Amino acid sequence: MTGSPAKGMQVRALAVVIASVAIMGITYGLTMPLMSLRLEARGIDSGLIGLNAAMAALGVVLMPPLIPMLLRQVGVRPFLLLNLVGTGMALLGLALTDWLPAWFVLRLILGACLAGLFVVSEAWINHLADDRSRGRVLGIYSSVLAAGFTIGPLLLQVTGVEGVLPFLAGLGFLAVAAIPLSLVGGEDPPLSGHPSRGVLGFAAAAPIATSAALVFGAIETGVLSLLPVYGVRSGLTPEGAAAMAAAIGLGNFAMQVPLGWLADRTNVRWMLVACALAGLAGAVALPFTVDTVLLWPVLFMAGGAMMGIYTLGLTLLGQRFRGPDLAAANGAFVVMYGLGALGGPALTGAAMDAIVPHGLPLVLGTFCLGFAVLATVRTLRGQN
Repeated sequence: MTGSPAKGMQVRALAVVIASVAIMGITYGLTMPLMSLRLEARGIDSGLIGLNAAMAALGVVLMPPLIPMLLRQVGVRPFLLLNLVGTGMALLGLALTDWLPAWFVLRLILGACLAGLFVVSEAWINHLADDRSRGRVLGIYSSVLAAGFTIGPLLLQVTGVEGVLPFLAGLGFLAVAAIPLSLVGGEDPPLSGHPSRGVLGFAAAAPIATSAALVFGAIETGVLSLLPVYGVRSGLTPEGAAAMAAAIGLGNFAMQVPLGWLADRTNVRWMLVACALAGLAGAVALPFTVDTVLLWPVLFMAGGAMMGIYTLGLTLLGQRFRGPDLAAANGAFVVMYGLGALGGPALTGAAMDAIVPHGLPLVLGTFCLGFAVLATVRTLRGQN
């Protein structure tokens, strides 16, 4: 990768994969709130709405252990394209039926296909990045992904939530994402061989990185989904409470490249500790700033730090693993994210009911503190 033609091909491949994942992120950001809003409009019980959403997280947990075998069978790019098709078919099914049992199955398929897309795309990006620029590359990836997640819900203001139009918009973005993946040149990345251990074995082999995914999954799905509720219970208007998520999203977008740049020049493990402590500081400050102008910089910092845990966890995986091991390790990373996503909403909701209104920052702070302690102890011992 030292010659300019090879370097140019590497940069083009990175741009293609990152752009494709960003477009997938728009579809994800569009469809996740869409489905909950559609069920709410039909008068479905909130418990069933939450359970239906959990089916996507279950798909995220179930898919990654199958990925090494599937990659050996079909190859990297065909695997990605097949998962794009599977995602599209699930969305089409959701658009065409209102039968609730079918929605449970389709949400499971949707989560599994999205997991396949993100596991292999992230492993491909990590493979293309070198150790001198890995943090910056993954920072760019996380920034554009955060932008996609933010743009998606905003598109509902254009498409509305009724009828087939919002689902068709999601299908359109998936089709656009498939174009560059189909056209990118060069050979498939070497991710489809036999890994040295099973996917779940990598969770034990790299506990700092995979715990980062668990913590981020719990925070993203639990804390952030209930943040507007926390804002309203703390005295904000509904509009002000909704703006809290936008402030966090802005921090997610703005801070990943600077964090990645620092990670390329320092110890990634200590950077992870710093991000967790920044998240802890944000949780401690939240009850004292929720009704002041200081709320917005607190949310900006906390959001960037929490997304940084995900970005730097991926960076740590890429520093340690190569080839098929990298794909399997990224699978373990996404499994742990899915487990966090399964448990985060229930834990956060229970805490908010038990400690009104400040159960949310308590859960956020506990997750960040626990991860900071784990990463500190293992780093001091020279362990991964």
